[in-house]
Amino acid sequence: MLDTRDTRSAVGEDAGMPRLPSDTIQMTARVPSAWVKVADEIAAKLSRPGLPATRADAYRVALLRGFEELRREMGLPPVEGEAEPKTAPKKPKK
Repeated sequence: MLDTRDTRSAVGEDAGMPRLPSDTIQMTARVPSAWVKVADEIAAKLSRPGLPATRADAYRVALLRGFEELRREMGLPPVEGEAEPKTAPKKPKK
């Protein structure tokens, strides 16, 4: 049976965050248990009405930004063919 549930999330293009291309691979990693709470908090901030972000979305965004920062620190050029990711607009401080 075809699954017709909406699989979009707040990390998709509508939210200004890149969605992984269709040629992705699945990977598994062990992370400190404290990271789960952090990922959940980030996912909650990334979520938009009708477009929930998942813990996995939070990890993907963190990995992408971490790779970009490491490449800059190491003097490596940006990955060819990849545009600089758009960041979500910052919310004004209250």
